Amino acid sequence: MKQTMKMTKQLLRYILCAVIITTACGACTAGDDDYNPANPQNNPIQPFFGHYLGKWRINQEDADEAAMKVEGTTISLTNLPSRGVLRQLLGEEKAYEVIPTIQEEHYTISYSLLGVSANSNAYELSREPYIFSYMLDGVKKTMRIDFRDKSQAGYYSNSDMLVVILNVDKITVTGGEEDVVLTKNWTFTFYPNQKNEGYLH
Repeated sequence: MKQTMKMTKQLLRYILCAVIITTACGACTAGDDDYNPANPQNNPIQPFFGHYLGKWRINQEDADEAAMKVEGTTISLTNLPSRGVLRQLLGEEKAYEVIPTIQEEHYTISYSLLGVSANSNAYELSREPYIFSYMLDGVKKTMRIDFRDKSQAGYYSNSDMLVVILNVDKITVTGGEEDVVLTKNWTFTFYPNQKNEGYLH
């Protein structure tokens, strides 16, 4: 029963995120020409500029915790769900051995206004690849995750929440005898759950 309630809550959060993006994109197009002080309906909501703590999901599965900083026209995240990716690709037991060897850096992307509705904004994200390395059976591997141009973020003023959605295009693993290229129908979604100033610098 508890598991069912948890899954229902998670599904509702995912649907909410999709509604945010769809609503903001469908309401009107964005840009300087659309800005009209006399008509607040068509004016972008100013998102919260600061720090968030939250969690990644890979499709419907909970993954890694992370922190996010929104500043100017950039979004910086302490990490993408590299641990969750390895758990899905290698299995729990092998990933348990590999995860302590992960080396990764902050992920920074730019964003631009895509659409506006009465209480939400949709943003288009730049397609920066995410690269991290790890040791597998004594061999250093490097994983590069490339994203499709449908990656977006949605800001909802009622909850002051900026949700980041990254759609995976392909995963390339190098190191060892030959490169491996994987195509996965994965969506990485970052859900912030609280503000925490100064967590990510």
